[in-house]
Amino acid sequence: PKAIEGGLLYRHRLIVNFYKSVLVTIDATGGTFTLSYKGQTTAAIAENAAASTVQTELVALTTIGTGNATVSGSAGGPFTVTLNQALAPFGELTLDGASLTGGTASAATEIADTASGPTTAEFEAAFPTVRLVNELNS
Repeated sequence: PKAIEGGLLYRHRLIVNFYKSVLVTIDATGGTFTLSYKGQTTAAIAENAAASTVQTELVALTTIGTGNATVSGSAGGPFTVTLNQALAPFGELTLDGASLTGGTASAATEIADTASGPTTAEFEAAFPTVRLVNELNS
């Protein structure tokens, strides 16, 4: 804190988290696919792989890394791949389904660029004056 006339001035940072989510759809009965991000490609992934397997392959890429991607969905997809702000500026996540059999795979389709910030309680704790003003204006 910095002393000012009549009190203390606190400097705070408001942290906003940015994410990119991508939907990966696999519609095949066999074979494998790969995902690429910023010039690196995963090992071949089975068409019926679990979301955890897809996540393991993605975070193994040095262009993504541990803790920077999560994958949800059921075995065989569709999968939602979420890349966190550590990867910004975001690159394109691409899918190669040339080795799939008995169906197709859609190219990875961006479904959202989202931002999340602190909860109301976290914001008010960081900026108590804002809370006081809100209460006075109520």
